[in-house]
Amino acid sequence: MSITGIDLEGKHVVLREDRIAAPYRDITWRTVLATGGFGCSPSAMGRAVFVEHLRDGDKGRFNRDDVERLASDREVEQALAARQPAKRPDVVLSAEQAEAVIAALEHVLDGENHDLDEPRLQAQVEILRALVV
Repeated sequence: MSITGIDLEGKHVVLREDRIAAPYRDITWRTVLATGGFGCSPSAMGRAVFVEHLRDGDKGRFNRDDVERLASDREVEQALAARQPAKRPDVVLSAEQAEAVIAALEHVLDGENHDLDEPRLQAQVEILRALVV
């Protein structure tokens, strides 16, 4: 079915196979929800179509001409059935080890070493804190 004249926002669509990297050409990866962008409108000058991938929840941007057609209910169901949970990084430190690393990084941040990338170190401290359960 052609998408000519159809507003895509809020609709499930199928991306063209030739516009997707080889590992993601399966229909469950190509079935997405068009969430916005001027390319969703059939009469707008813009081409951007923002999407949410049903299979993993990632968000992306494609052009209107990357959309092949509207998705069938069956394709949407298949993509949702194949949905993968968000991947959590493997935690290799115990809580005690992570607390020790956090303390060491905070000690470095409290020092007078001006060669450090302090915002980056602070971000790493926050990441470690989030990993400690």
